[in-house]
Amino acid sequence: MLMLIDLPAPSSPAAIGWLALALAALFVCVNQALTFFDRFKETPIVYQTYVTKVEHIKLEGRVDNMAEQITAGFERLDHKRSVSIAGLHDDLASSTKELRLEIKTDMKGVHDRMSDVLAAVHRMEGKLES
Repeated sequence: MLMLIDLPAPSSPAAIGWLALALAALFVCVNQALTFFDRFKETPIVYQTYVTKVEHIKLEGRVDNMAEQITAGFERLDHKRSVSIAGLHDDLASSTKELRLEIKTDMKGVHDRMSDVLAAVHRMEGKLES
């Protein structure tokens, strides 16, 4: 057993060095113990972890098929959207045409009434002058 006389002073650089060395040794021992116990863990069988070339080709075909289906779905949605936008443009154009026709009819009515008012004003002027 070591005697207390042989130990360096607690604040000396040698004591700090011994402490650092002891901590490093502790970390190395813990790491080695964990590595040793990791060897006993269950590992999956190789064919469960990796795929064969045949399985890879099948999976690649399925992924390509899914990609094609997704692309076709997006194309259908895009077509539906463009059709609905075209329909909206047509509806808007017909509504605008109807609205312009109504405005034109209303304006004609206003002009007719203004003509009547103007004619009445002229008659009143004629009566006032006579």
